[in-house]
Amino acid sequence: MLFADAKDIKRANDLGKHSGVVNLSPLEIARGKASSMATAITDKRKILGRLEAVASVWNDFYVLIPFIDRCVDLWPGSQYEEAYKLAHNLRRYLKNDFNSIGISNKIIKDRNFLKNSSGIVLTGHSYEFDELARTIFNTLMRYN
Repeated sequence: MLFADAKDIKRANDLGKHSGVVNLSPLEIARGKASSMATAITDKRKILGRLEAVASVWNDFYVLIPFIDRCVDLWPGSQYEEAYKLAHNLRRYLKNDFNSIGISNKIIKDRNFLKNSSGIVLTGHSYEFDELARTIFNTLMRYN
């Protein structure tokens, strides 16, 4: 991991734990705690570490999106905001153009994940993203 430290990893692992709660699953607890944890982070470097750690433990859109939104808020004009916008625009484009001719969303999702640090997406837009920016892009592509 590039940005996460031991505290970030511990917090990510503990996100689904809550003492005294018996009727909720760890995922439901993590979803509930994610927003308040992300909102509390005001340091630009800390949000990168926390997002990286949470993404390594949780693969759920509703757990990740508060950290992604906070990252984009704290890093305007960065590759993280660019990845966020590119994923939203690409999904909108793909939904509008391909659903009408019968290509399923599964095919769209499978073909448009970023695996390399640079390249060109289906719409012709080039990108150069670090691992965390690719996590942002791929998370949004999976959900939208």
